[in-house]
Amino acid sequence: MPKRSKIKWRQIDESNLTNLVRQFNAKVGRLVKSNPDLSEALPKRLTKAEFKENIRTRQDYNREVNKYKRFLRKGAENIKEFKQGVKITEWEKKELDIMARTVSNARRRELERVESVPLYDQGQPTGLTRGPRRFTQQERELQPKKVNLDKVSPGREFEMFREVLEKQARPDYFDARKEDYKKNYIDALDRAFGGRAANLIRILEDTDAELIYDAGLSDSDLHIDYIYDPHDEDTKFSFLNGVWPKYIESANEWS
Repeated sequence: MPKRSKIKWRQIDESNLTNLVRQFNAKVGRLVKSNPDLSEALPKRLTKAEFKENIRTRQDYNREVNKYKRFLRKGAENIKEFKQGVKITEWEKKELDIMARTVSNARRRELERVESVPLYDQGQPTGLTRGPRRFTQQERELQPKKVNLDKVSPGREFEMFREVLEKQARPDYFDARKEDYKKNYIDALDRAFGGRAANLIRILEDTDAELIYDAGLSDSDLHIDYIYDPHDEDTKFSFLNGVWPKYIESANEWS
């Protein structure tokens, strides 16, 4: 997976952020004062601490600075109302659209990658790739993201919609999902087979998360679901203990 360097906060970054927060909050304050009834549709005031929570890299910093700067433009505060009653600013609607495009582009790249994953059988490459598949969970989850606020209710439903979209738009979203899958797979091995899986678990702990994730796409018997399959426990363990090292060695040769 691509490495993303951590941000080093410079004095100019702190100064620019202080000014941005002040300008952003001043505009929100003026709007609330002039029309208190619209306060729920306006963005919440921003703090430096809140801003920094979402910043891990220079790319994150630049993206978020540009996002909040766009609210300072004339007309960004205009209110849009949707069929179910959601009310937000023109600025927030455009930011949701930007995030949706970001998600769709990331999904397209991931779908292309998934379709190129080599297929394996018992740890050995078959010479084939996964190719396009229409009805699997992976392919369904990688379809373009759509934003239709006419179908979203105000309140908790809208808040959840926004939170999910913000999470999916993060540059490290797919990397984080693969790390979660790796952890879940190792935990499943430990629960299913206990101490006798210790050596296999050590091998997988030292293996890249994307390779472990791709294994389940390459060979259904290396997917986490196989661990819970109602086969004989000894048979499952013997298979996994024998096939995983072969798969890892072969996959690393082709990566």
